[in-house]
Amino acid sequence: MVPNKSAVIDQETYELLRDLMGEEGFEEILSFFCSDTQQAIQNLQQAVAEQQAEYVGGICHKLKSSSKLVGANNMAELSSTLEAYTEHKNQAEATHLVQQLEAEFIRVRVQIEHLTAIS
Repeated sequence: MVPNKSAVIDQETYELLRDLMGEEGFEEILSFFCSDTQQAIQNLQQAVAEQQAEYVGGICHKLKSSSKLVGANNMAELSSTLEAYTEHKNQAEATHLVQQLEAEFIRVRVQIEHLTAIS
């Protein structure tokens, strides 16, 4: 299975997770993903502003994994790119990537709300 990188959420990954978890477990995972990611992005903004590179790396690693789980491949890629902040510590780039990650998360959350409403 090759993920669709142009989609906000890869449909195959999304459906596979739904099938594996059952409806109730699936909704729980999506709800947790949305609330946890919102908090993680706030923590990222603060960590980047305070130049806490190791903290940024840890948050991004977790975001990368959870994003892949729900099929949010663009978010996973952005998280992976930002995770490299621990090595290069480019403040301007990190700030820009956090903004992109936040914008992508908004798109993902809207897509999740849309998909759960029609299922």
